[in-house]
Amino acid sequence: MEASYRRGEAMKVMVLGGDGYCGWATALYLSARGHSVAIVDNFVRRQWDHELGAQTLTPILPLSDRLRTWTRLTGKSGSLSRRRSSILPNSVRLPTR
Repeated sequence: MEASYRRGEAMKVMVLGGDGYCGWATALYLSARGHSVAIVDNFVRRQWDHELGAQTLTPILPLSDRLRTWTRLTGKSGSLSRRRSSILPNSVRLPTR
């Protein structure tokens, strides 16, 4: 079956690397426009920073903090779900309009 999309219709979108600087902003952008967004990230960059005792030039809050802020600012609710699998190691669902 072929998927179709009409301009203005909400889509289900998966953002890979959604914990990162660009992925998080992309997920917020799509969610604010009414799309159902799932973020998938294995948090390996955060692990490397922790192991090396390094900090990023642009501080990035933990995903749970950013989700809480998004909820507070928009009044929408989302959920954080951490699953271990080879395909979807960690994910978060952002609210739609």
